[in-house]
Amino acid sequence: MVNRRTVLATGLAALGALPAMPWARAETLANAARVLLEEGRYLPLLRQMQAEAPNNPAMRDPLAQVLAMTGDETAAVAPIPTHDLAAPDLSQCVALDALEVIVAAAKTRQIVILNEAHNVSRSRAFAEALMTRLYTEGFTVFAAETFTNTERLSPSQAMRDLNGGAPLTAALGWYLADPVFAEMVRAARRLGYRFAAYEARPDQMQSAGPSAGQQIEVREDAEANNFIAHILDDDPKARVFVYCGYDHVLKSQVYGNQLWFAGRLKAKTGIDPLCIGQAWTVPPPVGLPEDVTLAAILDQFRPKLPIILRDAAGEAVRLSVAKPALDFEVLHPRLSEVDGRPGWLAAAPGRQAAHYKLDEMPPPNALLQAVPQDETVSAAVVPADQYPAPLNAREAVFYLKPGSYEVRVEDEYDRRTIGKLAV
Repeated sequence: MVNRRTVLATGLAALGALPAMPWARAETLANAARVLLEEGRYLPLLRQMQAEAPNNPAMRDPLAQVLAMTGDETAAVAPIPTHDLAAPDLSQCVALDALEVIVAAAKTRQIVILNEAHNVSRSRAFAEALMTRLYTEGFTVFAAETFTNTERLSPSQAMRDLNGGAPLTAALGWYLADPVFAEMVRAARRLGYRFAAYEARPDQMQSAGPSAGQQIEVREDAEANNFIAHILDDDPKARVFVYCGYDHVLKSQVYGNQLWFAGRLKAKTGIDPLCIGQAWTVPPPVGLPEDVTLAAILDQFRPKLPIILRDAAGEAVRLSVAKPALDFEVLHPRLSEVDGRPGWLAAAPGRQAAHYKLDEMPPPNALLQAVPQDETVSAAVVPADQYPAPLNAREAVFYLKPGSYEVRVEDEYDRRTIGKLAV
């Protein structure tokens, strides 16, 4: 299994702001991360990050990521600025079902790469829907930036555990601490996907210089090399679904002449991956500012499902980067809350509402959690759904797939099981 050193390294890698703080405070934050990685308790890390963020701007993004993991969508999205998307001529555009367009294009592709914004759990619900459809088209390997890859092993110990059916914990991949991400990986495992890690290892990053450009250069090249070594060297024809963050999806130079993971993979293998963006095209919860271009598109087309726009020439509209860098860009619809929970979660394929009556009102700021019963052998197992308890809550409203669950409450001090739930 993943050892304590690997666990701590995983947490430190995720919290890249630590070197900017005095050591005592950084150590406190690292210990809070360890509690999540080893015990599966979110609030110690969240509270420590909230305490550090006002004095350390570099904590903004990691804090938003952890807020997303706890199901606090509004708090996770609110501090992140909009992206200033390019405004296309919408007069001749048509809106098409994004899943259908992507799956049709993927029929002749070996590698499909989809990105996300790490603070937007909704991205992961679409990724699951796409991953599921791609499996029916012959894709059998699931590679993700987040999967732990800290030692010189192929596959890594974490991937052996994941492929072997181990309970899902953040030690196997930092973003797996988000229940939406964890549920995607559980679904992929049920389908029969093999998981593969390709992230740059700590030893590979030792040669990087201090500047951001140097760090990117080394990391992107290592990711491409690891992808080839861990997947294509063993099976040159493997069909792979890749899930990554932000600019790693870009397959040509766009700004600063920087070549990212997808572009390096294409250059090294000759394989042209199908590259899809969604990091900047998910509308925020109602009440938060929307990007002007995204708002105009959603106002005009009023989609109910994720869409891709095509212009009068039949070319896919890409809003955030130059066209050669992406094949498609997915635009997500506005969806209103359902029973106080995100509408996109209620609409996610395979999930259904599960109401659990609370015998006692949970403490303020407590987390309500539904944890897969068959994975509770691990103290750090990631819930299938969780969210902050509303004030004076009398019931928990989860959106779950069929199965058996433990219902838990995590407060500022501890976590306890309060019952069972069958869906």
